[in-house]
Amino acid sequence: MERPLLEVKDLSTCFFSGDKIVRAVNRVSFEVMKGETFGLVGESGCGKTAVCRSISRLIRPPGKISGGSIRYNGTDLLSLGEEAMRKKRGREISMIFQEPMTALNPVIPIRVQIAETLDPALSRAEKRNRSVELLRMVGIPNPEKRMNEYIHQFSGGMRQRAMIAIALAGRPKLLLADEPTTALDVTIQNQIMQLIGNLKEQLGMSMILVTHDLGVVSQMCDFVAVMYAGHIMEFCGVVTLFASPRHPYTYGLLSSMPQKTLKRLEPISGAPPNLADPPPGCPFAPRCKFKEGRCEEELPALAPLSGEEGAQGRHSVRCHFHEKLSGLEGFLDAGGPSV
Repeated sequence: MERPLLEVKDLSTCFFSGDKIVRAVNRVSFEVMKGETFGLVGESGCGKTAVCRSISRLIRPPGKISGGSIRYNGTDLLSLGEEAMRKKRGREISMIFQEPMTALNPVIPIRVQIAETLDPALSRAEKRNRSVELLRMVGIPNPEKRMNEYIHQFSGGMRQRAMIAIALAGRPKLLLADEPTTALDVTIQNQIMQLIGNLKEQLGMSMILVTHDLGVVSQMCDFVAVMYAGHIMEFCGVVTLFASPRHPYTYGLLSSMPQKTLKRLEPISGAPPNLADPPPGCPFAPRCKFKEGRCEEELPALAPLSGEEGAQGRHSVRCHFHEKLSGLEGFLDAGGPSV
């Protein structure tokens, strides 16, 4: 049986704010196979970015990875020293950040920032040629000239393309794409996502895609984890996510999207809990129309479904009463969530 490229088990990451502990990631577990695109979806602040930064070991004080393991190609990344992890980062595991203006250095030319992630054994001429090749590959015109420019001289779409070029410079096996189209207009968003998808296939990479856009998930992902308040609430294949979700929060996300069976959109009322003072039971209970007394007292386990729903053992739900919930079609026909 093929070994996963990435195995995340019971990962916990917290941030310290005065005398309070904010548990941004709470015992999260999942696997990513070679060549697979794995989606992380959920509302802002649910822990998606913290998961990616934990995998790439970019959590800095006042944050801390407080538990679990992250195994990449069989190696536990949390056991590596900083120098060994630096060799992995950028060359085997690379990340596209949300905002290139804050992620890239404004006083260093693009060519230098690309060269920093290339094999140090390459000559200066080889690094230059490789930089031109990368900028051309991501669709930046006149790369011989533009490689000498600074990030503020690029438009929003070109900045994101430059960020992608830098992320791919080391030919990574795992790409972490953290909402790579944030703040771009819709036309440019589509171009960037198509570019990332094409390059992933060309280079044979695996990818973790962080997004709140379920339309992008439907087009690009193989498997999806739905996160809420630092927990994975549901994990399944992308087809199952849209055809047969089994968590009320997943229903809420889907029913807040335009659907042909809906006369109007049904947003999820309320707000996510304070992660410095989370509720004792299921974190979604205060917003859930299906909750019962047990939900407010006991956090449900992320349990695999059996039978057809849990084919290949890759559909799991964190809900005490998921078996009582109808399929998505019946749920939307009934008027969507009233939470």
